[in-house]
Amino acid sequence: MDPETLIIALRKNAVLVVMHVVLGTIIGTVFGLLTPAQYTSTANANLGVENSEANLPNTFNYLTSIMPTLVEIGTSESTFAEVSKNTGISQDELRKSVSVTSKTGTTLVEIRATSTDPQRAHRIAEAELTALDSVARGQSYLVPGGGDLTLAVDNPPRTPTSPSSLSALSTALIGAAIGLAAGAVMAILLYFLSQKNPQDKVEDPLLIIGRRRSREDA
Repeated sequence: MDPETLIIALRKNAVLVVMHVVLGTIIGTVFGLLTPAQYTSTANANLGVENSEANLPNTFNYLTSIMPTLVEIGTSESTFAEVSKNTGISQDELRKSVSVTSKTGTTLVEIRATSTDPQRAHRIAEAELTALDSVARGQSYLVPGGGDLTLAVDNPPRTPTSPSSLSALSTALIGAAIGLAAGAVMAILLYFLSQKNPQDKVEDPLLIIGRRRSREDA
């Protein structure tokens, strides 16, 4: 579609586009105001081995190979049960709150805990880090050459000071953008439909009105 046709389509249906933008803005604003702010506490730690007699390359290769297992255990029922015991927070809430991830080929693990209460998010992240360290130590018997698996904390969990969720202004702008896109699509669609099916133009029939001649005229 050439720009000129696009402009014509939008101008012909400008009211429709504006209505979509206004509606999207209202929906986005309401969504942002009604959704509670979310706070996220993040912790980073490196999986390592203490008191190991194995050489460094072999140890690193082993550690990177078990990272997926450690991440999976970090969100298992047994780990959440331990965190729930230490924090008093239900396991259902922990399942929604906690995420444990790791980049492939590294020994770095990231723990993220999200809650509507910043203090609560910090408590969850701290308890999850402690539980995950305990899990790692429990797998020490699998280390080639011996040694103790540990999580060395790089970035300890802190109490978040600002929400990690979108503000009402952000959701309003997103809603307006979505409304603009939807309105533009509708405007273009309606324009092409009107061009494809134009109304048939019906001309009025030509009436010839005459008068019968009477005998008197003859």
